[in-house]
Amino acid sequence: MPSSKEVRARQNRQKERVAAARAERQRLQRRRRQAGGTAVVIILVVVVALGLALGGNNNSNTVAVAPTSSDAPTTTT
Repeated sequence: MPSSKEVRARQNRQKERVAAARAERQRLQRRRRQAGGTAVVIILVVVVALGLALGGNNNSNTVAVAPTSSDAPTTTT
């Protein structure tokens, strides 16, 4: 049977391993959040650039003509 000192040492090593694993998970989560945020920013920039490229191309030479309609009543005799 192991002594109490050995048991405490084993427990402390286990606590250290658990703490290291938790720190690694948190680091990976932080990295994923940063990567996701970067991806969102890139997508937004592309959408804005496409919107400006497609929406800002309004250089047509057509002239708007008001429709002609006869609003005056016609009378027949």
